Amino acid sequence: MKLYLILFSSILISACHSSTTSNPGLEEFQAGIYQYSACDSTDVKVLEGTIQLEFDDPMHFKGHWNVKAKKSDWADHPHTGAGHLIGTLKDDSLSINLHPGWVDHNIFLNGIYHDGKIIGKWMYLSYMGWTDGGNFKAEYYDED
Repeated sequence: MKLYLILFSSILISACHSSTTSNPGLEEFQAGIYQYSACDSTDVKVLEGTIQLEFDDPMHFKGHWNVKAKKSDWADHPHTGAGHLIGTLKDDSLSINLHPGWVDHNIFLNGIYHDGKIIGKWMYLSYMGWTDGGNFKAEYYDED
């Protein structure tokens, strides 16, 4: 009976350990401030600012964003301004919603985390569907 209990305990500990370390992106992912830039569909940099991320739990985070237009014709874009964000992390993939709570006015960022950088695609979904998009990059900013 003791052997059975030891074997069961070993399996349980092993299962718990593997579930907490099965998210390699999380192990190296850093909460904090990221310098953010986004390009239009022709890959011209049109936006820049910061994104601040903090974890709610191992797979969900929240934070703030502050983005300004680099070109005057982007000054009124829904991607500019400041606000709250929510997101999810699975392995090294992130999904971020810059306009949580909106149904027809969303900016989504979908990217891969590696070496302190998030690189991916952004898209604007309006009441008409997919309206705009391009590439983005967010790089961890060490304040020290």
